[in-house]
Amino acid sequence: MAKVKRNLTVERVEYVASTMKTRQLPLSVMRGLLLQLSVTHTNGGGAAFTIKNLLDCITKIEVVLNGQDTRVSIPFYFLYYMNLLEFSVTPHQDLVTTVGAQTSYVHVYLPFALLRAAIPQDTLLDARKLSTCILHVHWAAGLAGTDITSTDSGFLDIQSVEYANVPIEAKFASHEYGWDIVNVDKVGTNTIQLETLGTNQYRRLWLFAFAAAGTASDAELDNIILKARSFTFIDAPSVDVQADNMRTFAQTLQTGIFVLDLPSDGLMSGRLDARALPELTLEIKGLLDTGTLHIIKEKAIYA
Repeated sequence: MAKVKRNLTVERVEYVASTMKTRQLPLSVMRGLLLQLSVTHTNGGGAAFTIKNLLDCITKIEVVLNGQDTRVSIPFYFLYYMNLLEFSVTPHQDLVTTVGAQTSYVHVYLPFALLRAAIPQDTLLDARKLSTCILHVHWAAGLAGTDITSTDSGFLDIQSVEYANVPIEAKFASHEYGWDIVNVDKVGTNTIQLETLGTNQYRRLWLFAFAAAGTASDAELDNIILKARSFTFIDAPSVDVQADNMRTFAQTLQTGIFVLDLPSDGLMSGRLDARALPELTLEIKGLLDTGTLHIIKEKAIYA
């Protein structure tokens, strides 16, 4: 029998300031999660509510299997920009700056399948044999922004996108996201060590550069090199990486975002397989000494 796609509602996660809340996800075969963040906030007369204000209401989300295997650990804002690029369209949102109590929301998608890949279903999340599959939602203290006088309430709505009738013997690779924060704290080369050996197999590196004030910035980086000792995978000016991203994702330039797309033509056989590498380094040529770089490590791990 062919597998049947379905969307099912998971219990809502209510906003509680500075608190981590959890939800059990279905023990099924999941393609991804549809997420809606909605926040009711009181605006003053000079409110300038932005998408960053809304996204920062959740600092981090995680998906943890059997209490110990973390498949996803990312800042919530990453989902917005990943959706923007992967789907070549701005995520559905409504940001309200009118004075008084208002509700703003945004819809994003967390994929377990591979987006823009030759075979997206290589990495469906099969939770049928797990005891737990938990979503962790880390709420911030509240909305931070110009003349937002209070964060009154909020929630994260969740729908699973899953398949029924998948043969129990079906095997899937693992689609994982990890997150590091490093300081680009000197003018010149900043060297960052990436994980090797074990099961490390890289599909993409998503780089988000921020100025000292926390705003996205192109001024932090000049050149990006990814290499394993003497073998170089990428050596390119940061502006060229962004130009390639514009072609790949059919989107306008995104300030402070640099995506290193490692496989060729969406074929995961071309992923950067670091299982036998003694060393893998990311070298960032910094232009300023006060920047911060967020590195989202997207991996497609095959046996």
